[in-house]
Amino acid sequence: MQHPLIAIVDDDRPCVEMMDDLLSEEGYATIGCTAASEALDVIREHHPDLVIMDIGIRRSKQRHEMLDVLRCAPASSTPPLIVLSTENGELEGDETWLKSKPAVFIQKPFEISTLLTHVTQLIGPPPAEATRS
Repeated sequence: MQHPLIAIVDDDRPCVEMMDDLLSEEGYATIGCTAASEALDVIREHHPDLVIMDIGIRRSKQRHEMLDVLRCAPASSTPPLIVLSTENGELEGDETWLKSKPAVFIQKPFEISTLLTHVTQLIGPPPAEATRS
């Protein structure tokens, strides 16, 4: 059985590595990106089942480009999103569109169990043989 693929987008490399380790250990396949431009290529090429995105990416132009790519994709191919944010104001201008999609907003810092619960709700659990015993 194929492992669900999760794209992790955060300009904080240690955060990407932590989520990659955590989700891989749970049995998910992951691709980490530290720039929105890199994430655009990953999303176009690999069509992840879920995107976990830090909305506070330093280059807001790239963040908006990534959201535009997701907006232009056919509704059936737009992956669900988990949007990480340290401030509510970071979503300015994107709230309406994001709220119309399968998206979850998680305030940083967050509990690992909260992240895992939302991942499972959005894309289901990893294949049974992939989980640790």
